[in-house]
Amino acid sequence: MTSARVVDGRLLATVDDPEANNPHAVRALVDAGAQIQFVGELRQTLEDVYLALVRGDVGRTAKPSVSDPKPPPEPVEGRHL
Repeated sequence: MTSARVVDGRLLATVDDPEANNPHAVRALVDAGAQIQFVGELRQTLEDVYLALVRGDVGRTAKPSVSDPKPPPEPVEGRHL
């Protein structure tokens, strides 16, 4: 775990390898008396990452987006990019 903070009553943790580290983190929290409702992944939008880079926030987390990424737009006939 590289960082952890509480935001709106939720624990947000940054880990390098979630598949390997999440089970250990959850086990340690439960052993310490925490009641885990669920574990989820926060994904940043491309815009969030870009703005963090432009603002010089590299290494810090931009505002996370919990929504799924939008699907690509449907192709328009006769238009080529």
